[in-house]
Amino acid sequence: MSDRKRIIFHLDMDHFYTAVEEREQPALKGKPVIVGADPKEGKGRGVVHTCNYEARRLGVRSGMPISRAWRTCPEAVYLPPNFALYIRVSNEIMNIARKYGYKFERWGIDEAFLDVTSKVRDFAEAEVVAKKLKEEIYEKEKLTCSIGIGSNKLVAKVASDHEKPNGLTVVKEEETKAFLAPLPVRKLLWVGRKTEQRLSVMGIKTISDLAHYEPVSSGRKLWSRRSPALLDGERNRQERSSREERSKIHKPRSNVRRRHVGPAACLDNIEQAFGGSAWRHVKPESLLQDCLNKSTVRGFRNPHPQQDTASDVKPAT
Repeated sequence: MSDRKRIIFHLDMDHFYTAVEEREQPALKGKPVIVGADPKEGKGRGVVHTCNYEARRLGVRSGMPISRAWRTCPEAVYLPPNFALYIRVSNEIMNIARKYGYKFERWGIDEAFLDVTSKVRDFAEAEVVAKKLKEEIYEKEKLTCSIGIGSNKLVAKVASDHEKPNGLTVVKEEETKAFLAPLPVRKLLWVGRKTEQRLSVMGIKTISDLAHYEPVSSGRKLWSRRSPALLDGERNRQERSSREERSKIHKPRSNVRRRHVGPAACLDNIEQAFGGSAWRHVKPESLLQDCLNKSTVRGFRNPHPQQDTASDVKPAT
């Protein structure tokens, strides 16, 4: 199998918390729904855990302060999170998804990576398998998901967000460069709003801009003391024989961030797509140091025998 091209799925449930609430309360469908802290008519503290697409069209976003969400959309239905229910549904979905990949990694409550390389012959067959997975989840749980298919985890993750909700995006290895190049750099896992603003000042607005950026100087030292393990080890971790994992889920709080593939790993994948050494093209240490500190590189590891519990859950997006 070492000579075969890798084919990775990223499964992402659509507005998971609110989708589960709509399933349980059909009268909510078509209305803006927000799961999060008590807004207290605009005086509440805390954040939006998840909102449905009706609320998003009105300007509400996950992670937004709940007081701001109330001012933006006072007509929405505000619900407290029911983590025990979300975990129970998530466990059922993950049990369905796990059997479709020979390697599996759970990413929080509503996402998962699957390596299907040994189960399909090509991307066309992978697309058929992904459709079956989507259909089985909907048939059994009455919930939709979006799936991205790519040659590595970064591409699959970006692809799953490309046609939400209920999307299926296939990016063949030879199409990766054309797919990534025009996308905003914000699409990368480790780039948030502030980092996007800093990159924009440098003239880096798209992934192509980042891949071709030419700094005054470059070097591995820009990444910090963890650089050798990330730069030299990540490709080995992604290519070597991997094991399944049940990823731990954290209790939600306002400052929780998802665990992301590290910036070095992202740039490694960009390097493969653009045929260069993308990690050398990132200059300012101060710009990306915080990204590295907030990122964790993960592979596919052993499953944990226990199911998740409500005390382990973290926010969905």
